[in-house]
Amino acid sequence: MSKLFVVALDTGNGDLKIKSDAVPRLRVGGVLGKYEDAKGKTKTAKESNVDIYKVEGIDQEWVVGHEDVNHFRLKPLTVAGREGLLRYKQQMYTVYGKIGLVKALGSKRPSKVVLVTSTTAKDALDSEVVDYLTELFKDVHKVKQNDEKVLTIVQEYVPLSETEAALYDVYLDEEGFVADEKIENQDVLVINAGFGTTDISRYNGLEYIKLETETINTSYLDVIKLLKVYVDSKLKKSIPREEISRQLDQQINQTEKKFVYVEEEVPGFNEEYYKAVDSAFNDLFADLKVIVEDPDLYPRIIVVGGAAVDSIWGKKFKQWSRRVEIPADPQFAATRGMYNYGKYLANELADNAAASEE
Repeated sequence: MSKLFVVALDTGNGDLKIKSDAVPRLRVGGVLGKYEDAKGKTKTAKESNVDIYKVEGIDQEWVVGHEDVNHFRLKPLTVAGREGLLRYKQQMYTVYGKIGLVKALGSKRPSKVVLVTSTTAKDALDSEVVDYLTELFKDVHKVKQNDEKVLTIVQEYVPLSETEAALYDVYLDEEGFVADEKIENQDVLVINAGFGTTDISRYNGLEYIKLETETINTSYLDVIKLLKVYVDSKLKKSIPREEISRQLDQQINQTEKKFVYVEEEVPGFNEEYYKAVDSAFNDLFADLKVIVEDPDLYPRIIVVGGAAVDSIWGKKFKQWSRRVEIPADPQFAATRGMYNYGKYLANELADNAAASEE
């Protein structure tokens, strides 16, 4: 049996995050743009090196990510949403996922792929969602990237909740082997503070234990919404949420935040940012205290997601409980865990194939 190529595709609300056997770490802004050929060029115009994609069965060319969409001055089309099955049935999601798969291959063209994609904790328990995603992804994918037709066969596919994936970021290593066997005997709470939702799951000895409530609708998106109201009032015009999110993402490790519109810096934005962060976390915390009355009952609470960085809610989660641990690069923890699980699965498939040949 030939070695299977592993791809982790975190199709979250804020970003497309990728880790594969060819691409160690890639984040692409979660927006698409409908591409159209320029009608003409000036004599000094430079050739674009932006990748253009066309998915089989969809009569439209696309670019993906904030930089490439902005390069052509296209309208940013977001894949964000909280609609469960309706989200995955969007044409946009299909395009987003299939382009992500091609990006994950890099320069490689493997014969067969093990693909792991992400869902919210709630969606991972919905059989309709799981069945639909399996039908969508466990398939032969044909995508044109610039002038190349890329054909990818997904042999094995697993949709994985972001909280379970975050668990595997700790439990497994990059080769799919056990890295932290203590988790096998621990009662662990995993919180994924994502862009669209905040998900909470409990795993006791690697057994999933259902909580009464596992999704809090307050998320980092609420911070962006509050800031949009402020920016709109200052500029006297409607600014896309995606633009506010994009600029903040570029400043994720900076203490001082700013928003710039056509070279004009919006006054008071930094103060308003921290007000919005506090306000949204207070709403989240009110729900969190109902779900987790005493966090000290859990020996480990793993907090991941884009909002788990210290410049957003990381420090606040640590103040909530001394049990909280936040891995390095927490916004990529679920993606790493998805990849680790993909390697684990590929190892099992290889072992089974070897055993059947004996």
